[in-house]
Amino acid sequence: MLYVRYDKKRDVHRLRVKGHAGYARKGEDIVCAACSILAYTLGQNARDLERSRIVEVNRCAIEEGEAAIDFAVIDRSKEAVVQLVMDSILRGYELLASNFPENVQYCRQRGEKAKPRGYNQDDTSDRR
Repeated sequence: MLYVRYDKKRDVHRLRVKGHAGYARKGEDIVCAACSILAYTLGQNARDLERSRIVEVNRCAIEEGEAAIDFAVIDRSKEAVVQLVMDSILRGYELLASNFPENVQYCRQRGEKAKPRGYNQDDTSDRR
């Protein structure tokens, strides 16, 4: 099982990804690959936003089976840009958890109780 947790407290965004999806053998697991590319994309976006002085990256560590990305918004006038980036990445994790519930568990916290597998469960999926 691959566990994904996101939380935001004040201006600090935190994403944790841990485990393995177990959908297929190592090197052939499309679910694991999808989760990994979302983490790599967020990490790169965070670094790009840091170069633009919009966020400060506190942690960006991505290894096999684990990712930890933390950053703080330092230019509050650009919060909408940061939120758009986060919402796009998190939507990807929501879709994976919805389409592959036996392989991905997603939890989003934002000053409220955790909502497993995202907040919009009414989507139709094209699960294989």
